[in-house]
Amino acid sequence: MNNTGPRKRGKRRAPRIDGSGPRAAVKPTLHTGLEYKRAKMIEIRSDIELCRERQAITALSALHRLECQLADEIEMALAVVDDPTGAMSAEELLGFILETILQMPQTVQDQIAGTLDAVRTGAIVALGDAPKKAKKARRAKR
Repeated sequence: MNNTGPRKRGKRRAPRIDGSGPRAAVKPTLHTGLEYKRAKMIEIRSDIELCRERQAITALSALHRLECQLADEIEMALAVVDDPTGAMSAEELLGFILETILQMPQTVQDQIAGTLDAVRTGAIVALGDAPKKAKKARRAKR
C-alpha cells in the first residue's frame, strides 16, 4: 500500500484514568519554591534553544528577560536558605532565638544567661566597645 497523499490522523485519545495508554498523563510532583524555579529555569532555557533553532527572534528577548528575572529570584531564594535570619523582622528573629535557646540543654541555657548577665554588668565587654569603656574607666579613676 503506497500512501502518496496527506497522512490521515486518527482521533487523539485522552489518557486513561489509570494513567496508562499512549498519552499517559504526567503526575504532578510537589516541589518547593526553589525546586519549582529551577525546573522552570530549565524549561525556559530549552525554550530559548528552540526559538534559536526556529529563528523566532521576537520571542527570544522576552524569554531572556524572564530567564534573568528567574535567575535573580533563585539567587535571592538561595540567600534566604543560606541565612534564614536575614529575611526576618526583629520580632521574628527574637522568636527564633528564644525557640532555639529553649531547645538547648539546661546547662547551655544557664551559660547563655550567665554570659548575658556578665555583659549587662560590664564584666564582659564587647570587642567594639573595649576602647570606649577603657577610656571611661581611666577618666573615672582621675
